[in-house]
Amino acid sequence: MLPSIASPRLHLSPVSDGDIGLMRRLNADEAVMRNLTRRPATAEETPAEWTERLQGRSDPGRGLGYWIGRADGVFVGWWGLGACSWEPSTANLGYRLRPARWGRGLATEGSRALLSHAFDEVGLATVWASATRWNRASQRVLAKLSMRYVGVRYDQCQFEITAAEWAEAARSRLRGPSSSRLAGCLQQTAMNGDNDEMAMVRAVRAHEIPGRRPIQVAVGQRVQVGSQDTTWPAFVFVTTEDGSGWVPARHIDTGSRPAVMLAPYDTTELATAAGEPLTVLVIDDTSGWTWVRNALGREGWVPSNTIEPIPVS
Repeated sequence: MLPSIASPRLHLSPVSDGDIGLMRRLNADEAVMRNLTRRPATAEETPAEWTERLQGRSDPGRGLGYWIGRADGVFVGWWGLGACSWEPSTANLGYRLRPARWGRGLATEGSRALLSHAFDEVGLATVWASATRWNRASQRVLAKLSMRYVGVRYDQCQFEITAAEWAEAARSRLRGPSSSRLAGCLQQTAMNGDNDEMAMVRAVRAHEIPGRRPIQVAVGQRVQVGSQDTTWPAFVFVTTEDGSGWVPARHIDTGSRPAVMLAPYDTTELATAAGEPLTVLVIDDTSGWTWVRNALGREGWVPSNTIEPIPVS
């Protein structure tokens, strides 16, 4: 039987036949299915989908299968590690959430818990995932998980991460960017048994966001590349049909004409006030920025040198 899995805000329990009613309502939501089949599922399609998932893509004895997620006892969606019959050392990461719970970091949190289970408990060699070309939100989630973009197949952007890459990403989160204070914060959190993505920091000085509207760029998107940032040399200024902003140069293939995005990126920055508590979600140690969440649930990038750890009691 699959184990239950807990993260700071989620309780993941194995999907059972009694959950099909919840899945049917989820699949009937047009917003949920827009990036999948582009239409709501019929009443007959959902039971057939879950029969195939539970009987054809699950291997409970090895710890692979599907979990229903609840936050404070309320259904928020499902997450899964689908077994791959052609390669036993590999699994397919997937998830589907209710729209009311989008934009709160739950997709990332639940997926990270499953990746930890996949590599640390099951002992898989590789986990892969996919998102449609037009589903930028899911592409950003997979990038936050340190999954590597490997190409496009049938309009699906493919991502994967190996056990070695997962271990290195975990070490990276513990090291922090170049700040020994952040590294110490995450090391303390790990020593106390908490989930490292939920390490708490506070702003040591306010961060103001730029006046321009943030942009989200997707894998394969064409961009016009401008100047390099003199303050943050890892970034270059790009322009798209939707706007412009600063993007890490390593995410762009500048050898092609026009330049093409190699990885998704969200330029959203978070305005902070000095002393404000924040939750660390992603540390980009190459660029020197950290993706955080505030008490209102808003997320965005802040310079890593503007935050410091909150001591763990």
